[in-house]
Amino acid sequence: MPIVINGSGTITGVSTGGLPDGCVDADMLAGNAVTSAKILDGTIANSDINASAAIVASKLSGTGKVLQVVQDTHGAEQNSTSTTFADTGLTATITPKFASSKILVCVQHTGCAKYSGSSNNNGLSVSLLRGSSIIAKISERAGYDASTGYNWIGGLGVDYLDSPNTTSATTYKTQYKTRVSGSTVRLNDEHTVSSITLMEIGA
Repeated sequence: MPIVINGSGTITGVSTGGLPDGCVDADMLAGNAVTSAKILDGTIANSDINASAAIVASKLSGTGKVLQVVQDTHGAEQNSTSTTFADTGLTATITPKFASSKILVCVQHTGCAKYSGSSNNNGLSVSLLRGSSIIAKISERAGYDASTGYNWIGGLGVDYLDSPNTTSATTYKTQYKTRVSGSTVRLNDEHTVSSITLMEIGA
């Protein structure tokens, strides 16, 4: 026998093997319009169901749910000969709906290369930042091959689950630098497209 919720919201008719809490109510069983039901652990009310309108995002909170997605792409070639970190141009901003949410940051840099230079110790360093703070190193010396020649390495990426603990607009970006001053490193070679995707995950 399935679980039934009466008009007052009280669960009745619970039996071993019944459906999960709140899946079925008396109106559902009778084929009538839903007038009392408990969905998503009670976060969606009857008025939401009966209003024939979009349910606001705040009603869709819950552990593991993707609440929103933001993405940015960047395809301009980037070159650096400096050992000081500089913005790559890849950046995205998200405003979490809940302070308890996690932000899954997925970065994919394409067209990565170490160009020829005077040092055989050169390589490409890339970091992920929240605001002005580095939260993850994507690479420290990518492309290193103990030579002064070119080395095209393709792509670099990271998936990082962050806990910003805020409902304010939060910006994520990447920065890069060369390991040896004067030796060139490149991103988005031949204008390949890099991307950063932010997903708010309910906690």
